[in-house]
Amino acid sequence: RLMAQSESIAQFFNEQQPGLEVSLAPLGISDGITQLSPRQVTQLLQAKCAELAADTSAQLPEVLADNIAQLGALVGLDDLAQELLALGVLCNTDHRLRYFAGQLRLPNIAALSRYCAVMLDRPYDIVHAALQRRGGLLSSGLLQLNFPSLLEDVFEFLSSKLHYQLQREDEPISRIFHHLWQPAPFSTLTTAAFSHIALDLMIMRHYLKPALQQQKVGVNILLYGAPGTGKTELARLLAQQAGLELFEVEYADRDGHGARTGGRGRARTLAGLCCR
Repeated sequence: RLMAQSESIAQFFNEQQPGLEVSLAPLGISDGITQLSPRQVTQLLQAKCAELAADTSAQLPEVLADNIAQLGALVGLDDLAQELLALGVLCNTDHRLRYFAGQLRLPNIAALSRYCAVMLDRPYDIVHAALQRRGGLLSSGLLQLNFPSLLEDVFEFLSSKLHYQLQREDEPISRIFHHLWQPAPFSTLTTAAFSHIALDLMIMRHYLKPALQQQKVGVNILLYGAPGTGKTELARLLAQQAGLELFEVEYADRDGHGARTGGRGRARTLAGLCCR
């Protein structure tokens, strides 16, 4: 669909003809392409689009489709958000799509929305709305958008491995984020260690109890203070006493480097959706 636009195919025909022949080979329309005009190539592509659209077997790879659906249900993504997520995965991993995606420069979200609308055969307005910060896909923390950039680089996933993990059969969907957050250990301290904030502890317990009984979502407690004052141990103790399973978002990567503030915030947001 993307290449069936005459202006796009003309650009590739004139500037990237050798690569275009190789990339169109899987579609069976590369033979003799050098003797054709951009308009004739466009007509061939439009015919191929119509043929593929009528073929119900021409779908996403089964493993990717299943994992995207599971992730969408876990995080709360609608059908369009799931389609955009799948497109982002393929722009990073499918060599044929990457060829085209590596040639298209996007100055802003309007350009991205226009290309995505064409590729997904969706109205521009709803695609543009779905790609906004307040949309479910970006607000989930799964990915963010980078501009200006090439189409293959515009989707930045929270995890650099996510787009590969979503295409693996042996990766349970519940474990693809295990390196971003993990179950917290029990606290090494007791209530006696926090006797100086006994009143605060009592208030927090009274705050948590009805929230747990009513299974409320979005109940938060902010702990602040200098490093080493026991904030993490207090959070672990509160969860332990309330009978809750506590998860901790990683604060450093495997090399010991501190996580980026934005990335950790996105991981925390996504953890809240996945673990609720």
